[in-house]
Amino acid sequence: MGEIVGKIKKIRGHLITGNEECLYIQRKSKFYKYIQGKEQYVFRIEYPFWKRILINIRLFQRLLRTNIRAFVVCDDKIFYAVSGGLYSYSYADRKPRKELAFRNGMKAPLGLTYIKGMKGFDDQVCFGEYFSNAERTSVNIWSNRNGKWKVVYSFPPNTIRHIHGIVPDLYRDCVYILTGDADKESFIWKAENNFIDVSKYVGGDQKSRCCVLQPRRNCIIYATDSEYEQNKLYRVGVKENGSTERIALYDLSSSVIHGYTSEENRLFFSTTVEPNKGGIHANEAVVYELDENLKLHKIISDKKDGFNPTYFQYGFADIGKSNGKIYVGFTATKKYDGMIAELDNRG
Repeated sequence: MGEIVGKIKKIRGHLITGNEECLYIQRKSKFYKYIQGKEQYVFRIEYPFWKRILINIRLFQRLLRTNIRAFVVCDDKIFYAVSGGLYSYSYADRKPRKELAFRNGMKAPLGLTYIKGMKGFDDQVCFGEYFSNAERTSVNIWSNRNGKWKVVYSFPPNTIRHIHGIVPDLYRDCVYILTGDADKESFIWKAENNFIDVSKYVGGDQKSRCCVLQPRRNCIIYATDSEYEQNKLYRVGVKENGSTERIALYDLSSSVIHGYTSEENRLFFSTTVEPNKGGIHANEAVVYELDENLKLHKIISDKKDGFNPTYFQYGFADIGKSNGKIYVGFTATKKYDGMIAELDNRG
C-alpha cells in the first residue's frame, strides 16, 4: 500500500473542514472561506489582546489551543467551539455571538453534529461533553432545537469518562454516541426518539473505543482510538435478528481521532501520534482512504516533530474535500505543521 500524493500545493493556515462549496480555514484569529483557490474573509475570533499577540508565533497557537476544534454549518449559521465556549456566526447579522460557556475543565467537544431530516429526531445541532473527568461525574449531551440550548441526555456518574462523538445514521433512523475511555466506558451507544431512548449497541472494551464512525447502507465502519491496544478498522454488520457482527478489516499503526466522510461510501481518517502505552506503533500521522469496496489506501503522511506532545499537541491531520480536491491540514508534524496540503481527488 504505497503513499498516493501526486503534486502538492501548500496553503497556510488551520483546516477546519470542507464541503463541495468551499473550505473553512482559520489563520491566527481570522476565519476565512476558501473558494476555488480564492480566500474570502468572514470574521475575527474574539481573543483577549495578549492572546492575539502570542498567537503570531506558531508554537503559542499550539500551546494555547487557539484553533477551532469543533465546527458545523447549519443553514445560514456557523457554530464553532474554541477556548472554553461555544459560538455562532450568522451570515445575516455578520458577527460572532457566544452561545454557551462549557463546564469547568472543558475547552471544546471533539465535534459538533447537525441532525437534519431524520425520522424520530427534530432538526438540531448537538454535542457531547469532552473533559478530563477524573472523578467520573455525569456527562451530558447538549442540543439546540429552535434556538435554545439544553441538556437532552445525561450519562449517570461512573458510566463513562466523556463523549468522543455523535453520529447520525440516516439508514437506520438512529444516532450513535461514541464514549470512552476505560474498557467498561468504551461503547457505541444507539440513541432513538430524540435521545429519549439510549442503549448500548457495541462495546465494553478497547475494541469499541472510537472517535470516527461511518454508517453505510449495509454496515457500520469505525476506527479505534486506543493508546493501550492494537488499533484496527472494523466493520459491524447487522443481522436479520438485530444482533451485530464485528469484523476487523485492517490493523492501524496508531489511534484515530480525526476523520471525514465526504461521500456515502468513502471514508478519510488520520492516525495520531500520542504517548505509547501499547497501541501506538508509529511516529507519523498517516491519512487513509477507505473506499466503497473496503480497500484501504494511504494518501499522505508526515512525521511527528520534536516538541513535547503534552504541551504542543499530538501529531495528527484534519481532512476536508472541496471542488474536486482533497485537503489535509497537519498539526505538530515536521514538514506540514500549520499548513494545508492540497491534493488531487482520486475518486
